[in-house]
Amino acid sequence: MSRSYTHFSCILPLGRSEFVPPAIALYVQYADELDARFERVCFTVKASDADRGCLRIVSGDDGDPEQVIAFVQRCARTFGLTGLWGFHWSQGCVFPSFDAFGGAACLLDLGAQRVVDRIDCRRWLSERIARDKTPAARLVRHHS
Repeated sequence: MSRSYTHFSCILPLGRSEFVPPAIALYVQYADELDARFERVCFTVKASDADRGCLRIVSGDDGDPEQVIAFVQRCARTFGLTGLWGFHWSQGCVFPSFDAFGGAACLLDLGAQRVVDRIDCRRWLSERIARDKTPAARLVRHHS
């Protein structure tokens, strides 16, 4: 059995550098809440050296995009963030296997604290192929 994983790295602009320490404290609180439910937090946050007033969010060995969404919504509510923000992630596998690779992205409205849209590359591709009525065998040219 192959071990799959999800990786991401993104920046969350908080708008002001003084929001960074309380945002990190919010992350610690979120991690403690997950731990109390016997779940582990699957990403880390730290101040971004390159962009003051921003958090760097990085997946662990196997990131959980839903946890990031929940955390970012907390930050939006706490710090009054508005506008659109999103991130994308890759999905892979330690040992290649059929249908083990892909990627996805999510777009959030920070002011409304809701997901506006998301895309899953594997699902998009399979749905797109399913809409095409041309049999796959006719798409491949055979050379003799």
